[in-house]
Amino acid sequence: MARKNAKEITAAPKSTTPAETTTSASKQAGQDHVLVEICKNSEYIHHVRELAKTLEALFPHLEGHIECVHYEVPQWKVQLSWLCGILPFLGIVFLLGGEFILDFVGLPTENDTLSAMRENRIVSLLSMLVLGSLSQYLVTPAAFEVYFNDELVYSKIKASRWCTTEELLTSLREKGLKKKTN
Repeated sequence: MARKNAKEITAAPKSTTPAETTTSASKQAGQDHVLVEICKNSEYIHHVRELAKTLEALFPHLEGHIECVHYEVPQWKVQLSWLCGILPFLGIVFLLGGEFILDFVGLPTENDTLSAMRENRIVSLLSMLVLGSLSQYLVTPAAFEVYFNDELVYSKIKASRWCTTEELLTSLREKGLKKKTN
């Protein structure tokens, strides 16, 4: 897969893993590289471009070695999100035509679950709305993860907040980023 300079990305980056984007040539040559993982559904790409400009201005040897990829959501969250997304639809269908469905599959039409859902329609509908929101929440991690030479430098998921440029530069320097002189 071709590497992309973070400043040149115009659309959202393709979904890849760090192993696919970091070439072995840059590792073997001892070339520093920065990898930024962002959430697919975010506007963080603008922050990545600004970060790339700042880093390349301060550390010219990083030019062409700053990459941006999508943060991979764990598969169990994707599957749970799918389930939470389909359950509200099935719940509404069951609420509106439950006895027909039960009759079609050969179950008794007097069902306690259906009766409880109909007696508490507002709670049932609100529960379905919450499940729909949970579905979206599960696959939108708000990730902004920064790696320097495959070492985690900053994680918005772990920190639960944005870092300033100064904090990020300090963390990168602590991990060993230095200006290279030719």
